[in-house]
Amino acid sequence: MVIYVAAVALFVDVATVLLLTGLGKRSGNVRAAALHNLSDALASVEVIVVGIGVLLWNLDLLDILVTLVIAGYTLWQSFGMLKLTVGILMESVPADLDISHVSTLLSGVPGVIDVHHLHVWQLDEHDRAFEGHVVMAAAELTEMERIKRQIKQIL
Repeated sequence: MVIYVAAVALFVDVATVLLLTGLGKRSGNVRAAALHNLSDALASVEVIVVGIGVLLWNLDLLDILVTLVIAGYTLWQSFGMLKLTVGILMESVPADLDISHVSTLLSGVPGVIDVHHLHVWQLDEHDRAFEGHVVMAAAELTEMERIKRQIKQIL
């Protein structure tokens, strides 16, 4: 009976993983849910395989071995998401961003005298925050707006 219940759970978990995998390309939360369902699906496979192994060949140790393999796989998959999550929580500089390059680009805008005190941090998977001091030579409001638009385009 347990094997039949595990087969139904496997079907539901695989369907959920397929659905979430398509949706999870832009969301860490959805990827985490998909990973959770994937580990549930693997556990269902374990119940089916080990159940058959125990019933037919008395392979009691198979349960421990398969559990360790599934746990290792889930842990390995979690490390990639953990790095991103900790980076967001710690408001760290995005790994793909070079602050000195941003400073150079902003300094190259006509009318910018100085750029300093730059900070960029990851707010979530898609959004970043920028803070910095940009000193402009322009005294006219229209010129300052032009410079501001150029800076926004660079950022």
